[in-house]
Amino acid sequence: FVSRGAYQALAKALREMTRDEIIREIQASGMKDREGMSGFPTAVRWQFCASAKGDVKYVICDAHGGHPEACLAANLVLIDPHALLEGMAIAARAIGAHQGFIYSPSGCPALRDTLAQAIAQAKEHGFLGKNILRSGFDFDLEIREGSSSCFCGEETAVIDAIEGGEGKPRRRPPFPVLSGLWGKPTLLHGVETLLNVPFILREGGEEYVKLGTEFSKGTRVFALSGKVNYEGLIEVPMGTTLGEVIFDIGGGISGKGRFKGARLGGPMGGFLSKRDLNMPLDEESLSTVGLLFACGDLSVFDESACAVREVLSGFDLCKSEACGLCETCEEGLQRVPEILDRISKGRGELRDLDELDALARGFGEPDRCRFGQYVSAHIRSALRAFRQEFLEHIVNKRCSAGACQELVQAPCTNLCPVGIDIPRGLSYLRRGLLGEAYRVVAEANPLSGVCGRVCSHPCEDRCRRREMDESVAIANLERFISDRCRVSTTAAFPVTRKERVAIVGAGPAGLSAAWELRRRGYAVTIFDENPEPGGMMRYGIPSYRLPRKELALEIKEILARGIEFRSNTRVGKDVTWESLKADFDAICFAPGCPKSCFLQIPGEAAKGVMGGIEFLKRFHMGQEVKVGRRVAVIGGGDVAVEVARSALRLGAKKVTLFYHREHFEMTADPSEIEAAIEEGVVIRDKVTPTRIITHYGRVGRLELTEMRRGPFDKEGRRTTRPILGSEFVVDVDTILVAIQRSMEGENVPEGVEVLEEGNRIKVDEGYRTTHRKIWAAGDAVTGPSRVVWAIRGGRDVGVAIDRALRGSSEEDEAGFSVEGPASGVWTPEEAEAHGRVSMPTLEPELRKKSFSEVRLGYRRQMALSEAKRCLQCGLKKEEI
Repeated sequence: FVSRGAYQALAKALREMTRDEIIREIQASGMKDREGMSGFPTAVRWQFCASAKGDVKYVICDAHGGHPEACLAANLVLIDPHALLEGMAIAARAIGAHQGFIYSPSGCPALRDTLAQAIAQAKEHGFLGKNILRSGFDFDLEIREGSSSCFCGEETAVIDAIEGGEGKPRRRPPFPVLSGLWGKPTLLHGVETLLNVPFILREGGEEYVKLGTEFSKGTRVFALSGKVNYEGLIEVPMGTTLGEVIFDIGGGISGKGRFKGARLGGPMGGFLSKRDLNMPLDEESLSTVGLLFACGDLSVFDESACAVREVLSGFDLCKSEACGLCETCEEGLQRVPEILDRISKGRGELRDLDELDALARGFGEPDRCRFGQYVSAHIRSALRAFRQEFLEHIVNKRCSAGACQELVQAPCTNLCPVGIDIPRGLSYLRRGLLGEAYRVVAEANPLSGVCGRVCSHPCEDRCRRREMDESVAIANLERFISDRCRVSTTAAFPVTRKERVAIVGAGPAGLSAAWELRRRGYAVTIFDENPEPGGMMRYGIPSYRLPRKELALEIKEILARGIEFRSNTRVGKDVTWESLKADFDAICFAPGCPKSCFLQIPGEAAKGVMGGIEFLKRFHMGQEVKVGRRVAVIGGGDVAVEVARSALRLGAKKVTLFYHREHFEMTADPSEIEAAIEEGVVIRDKVTPTRIITHYGRVGRLELTEMRRGPFDKEGRRTTRPILGSEFVVDVDTILVAIQRSMEGENVPEGVEVLEEGNRIKVDEGYRTTHRKIWAAGDAVTGPSRVVWAIRGGRDVGVAIDRALRGSSEEDEAGFSVEGPASGVWTPEEAEAHGRVSMPTLEPELRKKSFSEVRLGYRRQMALSEAKRCLQCGLKKEEI
């Protein structure tokens, strides 16, 4: 340690500096206390203690770390114990103390032994004890162990423990710098503050002040853990953002998970979410969102973690920390876990959120200790960061993370947007009961064959089979069940209600809403401006993904249930909105997002530039669509990939897809991206168009600029920024823009408010618009999304309209009834041991010659074999 510069700063302090000069150097550094939540200027604390009356003064280091389970402080000491001793000796010299104590947790023998060895070595070499470095300055150190957790590093509790007490906090004033240990002026710091002292004296305060932000100088050490690729201790300048720590230093989220949130400050720390990724990790910034910088323990979690349970788990520690001296803490620590437990079990009420907030505000007495303030921040930060998730548990009785067992049937079913009882359906399939399997699937999703082909299958992301090898191919099996096990019916649902409902739009949301309302007994009429029903499924998704024969079959069965369909009818033109309001008791507006957004760059009006949606729709309506030899596609979503692959099939010789973020951030289905590359589509990432160069009014060349990473957006994704001077030009004949889709605003009925942000329709919690008779569903409400979410949205609106017309707010009678674990809870020994059955596909060279379906579907034996891989885990639906 000495050979690497240990005790050089101490020698300088003793031989070259006065006590006042030491404090002035600390002041010049701008350092603030790192421990607890004080953020108090270190030099000011030292000055108070140095000026306090009395010949006997003490220096204390709390090596406990603030939390019993937060090991950051102990790890820092184990790495460099002599830096801690040096910092304490310098502090003692500055305030005039000759005795110091290190408070160490009794449950950490490695820390005690390391400190004891370091103290012995320092004394042996003259860095501690009498006449240090022959300067005439004496300073000795003792280690005091205690079982008390000291209430989150509360300084008066540490003092009480060293004095032999139980480690209880004391009321202030007097403050420890004036009357602390045994009534004497006492300077108490945590490990990290004292570790910074030698650097400041050795290199000078002017060097230290170069690091950090205007108000938070220096560096901060974090113990990065949880769902990140690289865990461990990191030291970064103050003000480094949460996103930089997690993604640039921590390597991003481990596995295939996505970032959900982080807890800063140990088990009782505060919570941050996706929208906080640009938050600088310093005292001032964190205080703006109510967080207390207790310690640098930073635990990251992904979407498999439940926010309600994360908060609840911290209260086991809270109970063991509480001193019992404050009635508000005593009452709150009993009440809060009860409320959180009820919420996690689906028995919560909306008023519980108000009660949690009130309890959080009332925690602790500020003049006694910090404990209550930590608990308050723990609760309130969670409500701020994850309020929607709490509402999901309370209102929808659902835990999207799948962590609250009482709210989860099975991990896959829990994540299925339409709630298919997947284990039950696969159980029937594996036993060869094909009709029963189809009924399970079709009951929840009238477009199951469509979803089996184009669904993003979030159910597979949480499949427990992944813990053994690969997830079950649920989407492939859903397709097999719909194609091969279909039990066709043409029987119309009986009309049992007098009210009539109009559906405007025959896309997935409109069809789903119509089906839901029809089966609930309403007379339903669908109006659509196109010749055929299906919306984007019919006029957007290419037939190589979704064959028109299978789509038409499923839509036919939906309409056969007694739904009237009026084609080529644009409401607002062919039929007035006023007549609809007069003739129907409720209207469901589900227009989708059928219009492309454009780049807004020079030259975009040239011939050869077309929106991706318009390109696909013209082709699917049988109109002539010409593409040049060299096609540029702009975008990174499903539509962009579909446009690129379609262009190849229409004769383009070279198709390049330009995307402004990195390749792995493309939102298109990964399997579709892989298929596009196999077919010859070139993907160029981190570039964006800046202008279109025309030749006699036609596209000739495309100018692009390279992009670099920027801050995070509110969804937790990296934005991009152009690199100045990086522009380049490519030759193109056709440009297809597929960056985003939007709703056709001119067709919105009068009285329905449209939100400026995202061009979406404003609805209440029951999907009713600002017009009392009109509800809205699908992409027009959520923004562009995938088919399965539109189906879910349509069904939810159907339920909402039914409740409104009935005047009832009772729970949906078709909902799940959770009884408990099924008899087949995760029995891997019964599941087949082979890997996932691959989907047969056409060869890439054959694909480009036609729009024939690429994915050929499972044969019977393949499907049965794959179904037998299902572990049949989770909770089941009530037996019918």
